[in-house]
Order: sequence, then structure tokens, then C-alpha cells
Amino acid sequence: GHVRRHRLVAFELRAALPWVGLGAVLVLALGVRLYHLQGLPVGLWHDEADNLIQAIRIQNDPGSAPVFATTLPALYLFPAAALVNLVDASPATIRLVSVLFSLGGIVAIFLVARLLLGPFLGVVAALLTAVMRWDISFSRIGMHGITAPMSGALSAYLMLRALRSGRASDFGYAGATIGLGMWLYVSLRLFPLVLGFMV
Repeated sequence: GHVRRHRLVAFELRAALPWVGLGAVLVLALGVRLYHLQGLPVGLWHDEADNLIQAIRIQNDPGSAPVFATTLPALYLFPAAALVNLVDASPATIRLVSVLFSLGGIVAIFLVARLLLGPFLGVVAALLTAVMRWDISFSRIGMHGITAPMSGALSAYLMLRALRSGRASDFGYAGATIGLGMWLYVSLRLFPLVLGFMV
């Protein structure tokens, strides 16, 4: 009984290591993305300003929340409106929404890589995503584009899990994620074709 308890503890620690590694990657990613968020990049893009204005409108009158804001899906704006209410209406606030979606993307990449390649390579994939120039750049501007990696990777993970398990609930989660992804960024309307090839 004594030896078995030790083996169980060792196994649990080994299983927890990838999650500890993911936590360290997320801390690194958060530090890089929050550093001087208000001032870097300098100025405010037109799209960032438009998103901030839309978020303020939603916060002031939730009943007026659009399905589409101008030509883009509006789901990105709802957490922005919540942050405007909690923090303030500033460039850093709209950029913080992108930071959060970027962190979600890192977790989603970890999950799909862990499922396909194993836990160690899942952490490596998360780390590479966390330090990639394009991911850092798009996570520091308040625009919809950063939602694509998270939505795509999470949809792929849930679809692969559903194909392996065969459970109807897993297919339901995958379908809901695909639908929400299309409500985040226009180009994700094409992603069901990618998942169709996977199936």
C-alpha cells in the first residue's frame, strides 16, 4: 500500500507538469502583452476608436447592442463594454480585450497540440504562440483579428475530441464554438470548410 501511494503521487505530479508549464507560459505572455499597453503602439487606430465608441454605446444602452457593428460581428464588443464599465473608456481598455482573447488563443493552441502531439509539445506550441511577433502585435491593438487563433484552435480541438469520443454533447460544443467564432471575426465563416476536411 505504501509503494502504491508513492506511485500515485508521482503520476499525479507528472500529469500536472504540462499545466504548470502552461501557467508559466501564460504569465510570460501576460507580462509581454500588458507592458505599456496604453502607449504601445503609439496612437489609436481608426478601428480601435470605432470599437471603443461602440463598446461605450453598448455599455450605456445594453438594449441597443447590435449583432453586427458597422461591417464586423459584434461579439468582440460585449466584453469590451463590460471592461469599459469596470475600468474606463481608454485605448488600454479596448486593447485589454485583445490581450484576453490572445491568452485564450494560447490555451486553445495548447489543448489542440496536446491532443494531437502530447503534453510536452502542447506546452512548446503554447510558448511559440506566446512569443510570435504577429500574436503579440495583434494582442496589443483593440481589433477583432486576435479572436481568430483562439476560435479556430478551440473549434479544432473540440471537433477532434468529438470525433474521438463520438459523444453528441462534444459535437454540440464544437458546433457552438464554430458559431460563436463566426460571430467574432468574419473570416471564420470559412473555418467550417477546414473542419469538414478534418471530418
